[in-house]
Amino acid sequence: MKHLILGIAVLVLLLALCLGAAWSLDRTAEQVCSLLEAAWSSETLDEAAGQVAAAHRIWEKNRGISASLVDHERLEDVDEGFSDLQAWLQLGEESEFARTCLSLVKQIRAMAESEKPYYYNIL
Repeated sequence: MKHLILGIAVLVLLLALCLGAAWSLDRTAEQVCSLLEAAWSSETLDEAAGQVAAAHRIWEKNRGISASLVDHERLEDVDEGFSDLQAWLQLGEESEFARTCLSLVKQIRAMAESEKPYYYNIL
């Protein structure tokens, strides 16, 4: 009986950890996307640069949990997107910045959605 209870306890713990990690990734993605959307609609490039930097800091701070859940190629694509945003800001290319910003938002949201514990993601 002890083995059964121990096995169930381990499964419950693993389930809680998985759900917590998915929730954390979703929360991080939403924070980052909100900041990137604010950067996209900013009046000045300086304002946009500050919001992109804040989004990048949040992304990097939570990279460990993301790396444990998400395909590393997707993470590299997001990192490349942040690098592109910085480059467009330095060059003052507002149209390319806006295009890259919206593309990165879509990419991050799709990544977070694909990791949610829904039946269609499991099947």
